[in-house]
Amino acid sequence: MDFDTFELTANNYPVLRNNEKIVSRQNNVTILTKGIVYLTNLRLLWLKSGPSNTKTIAVNLEDILSKEINSNILTASTIKLEIRKPKKREINNNNSNNQPNVALEDWECQICNQMNSGADTVCVLCGVPKIDDKSSVDEGDVKPKKRKDTSSKPPIYSRNSYSKNSYNHNDNLSSLSYTSNSSNKPLPVKPEKAQILQFECPACTYINEGNVDCCKVCMTRLDGIKPLPPPRTKPVVCSICLYSNEPNATVCSICAMPLKYCASKFNSESTNTATTTNNNDLFSFSNNYFDSSSPVHYPNLTETSNISVPNGYDLTNPYSNISMGDTSKESDDDDNISDISPITPSSSVASSYMSSLNNLKEDTVKIKLLFKSGLSAFYNELAATLKEEQWKITVVENKTPKTQRVGVAGVIRNIQENQKNTSELMNQAFQDLNNLMKKASEMVNPF
Repeated sequence: MDFDTFELTANNYPVLRNNEKIVSRQNNVTILTKGIVYLTNLRLLWLKSGPSNTKTIAVNLEDILSKEINSNILTASTIKLEIRKPKKREINNNNSNNQPNVALEDWECQICNQMNSGADTVCVLCGVPKIDDKSSVDEGDVKPKKRKDTSSKPPIYSRNSYSKNSYNHNDNLSSLSYTSNSSNKPLPVKPEKAQILQFECPACTYINEGNVDCCKVCMTRLDGIKPLPPPRTKPVVCSICLYSNEPNATVCSICAMPLKYCASKFNSESTNTATTTNNNDLFSFSNNYFDSSSPVHYPNLTETSNISVPNGYDLTNPYSNISMGDTSKESDDDDNISDISPITPSSSVASSYMSSLNNLKEDTVKIKLLFKSGLSAFYNELAATLKEEQWKITVVENKTPKTQRVGVAGVIRNIQENQKNTSELMNQAFQDLNNLMKKASEMVNPF
């Protein structure tokens, strides 16, 4: 059983929390071996110190459920405590993905010596930014990244003459803009990859890629053939079960709901209908298109009235269609069907409540403390401390906001306050020295 532990000082004394004080202490108390028990207003601490190893056990008083005393003359007297089982500390193995939580320390301004909080990036007094020595890096050491030379790659042209001219014109403009901005931007934006055109051969249905005049298989001329539309690779996300379906799917594969209402965007026209084409368009796209970036459209009652659903299925209350028990089986002759009580929500809540009570009983552990002496006094102190329940008291600290002075007047005021504090400390030190000299003279000359 892994119990909570506590830290020790250099003198093997327990490190107390804020607003925690020791109520009682008892020696020669055995839990695992003989040790010392400290009773505070918040915890019960057990310490076994030795030259080889040191063991500590800490029990929060709020976790103690019951206590029992057993005093015996012939054997050692005991106190039995029933406490809640301490929770195991979860260790996250994926610490490499998470950034460590670094506490922000206060920093001192190098100009006006003003102490600023860690969250401040600029001095609140003089306005000078925070100077970090570690972040200063010589700019000459940083080498600019080499960009890839894309001039060797041949451009891909379309089959229309006007598209070739527009492609070359856009390419020249992009190259000019890239060279003009390369001096200002060290990391230019990578241009988008050009779309590779595909042509389907009318004779052998082979799909040819790139700028070709003849089919690579049957050598049929490809003049006047329009390129194929690009394949749709964007999945259709169902808004009910969040499953990613195929681009051409019309019904969700998981929940069987029509994607006409459950998808992000859907046009109900058929894919076989002829689309209006323009002479300037290179591709003819289908009318069915799913856009997962647009807001989700949830159907209303008028839209869902046309959906074919099985008989007896209630759309307004889907949970009423789930049968809690299988009553289709025929009962025996000795059993009466009217005696069978259906499962109601109240019974399920009661069963879950009983299971939670059983889990609470299983999550407890008992500790036995063996005393050689001082049992009754320690037990009385423990009972009185448990009645006080000081762990429920929250101490509210009244922190007055510190007034921050800005400008030259603030700098002068801070210097004056520092001088005043220094003079007070020196006066107190001299007074202590005078008192020490008087004591020394009295010890040397007692009469």
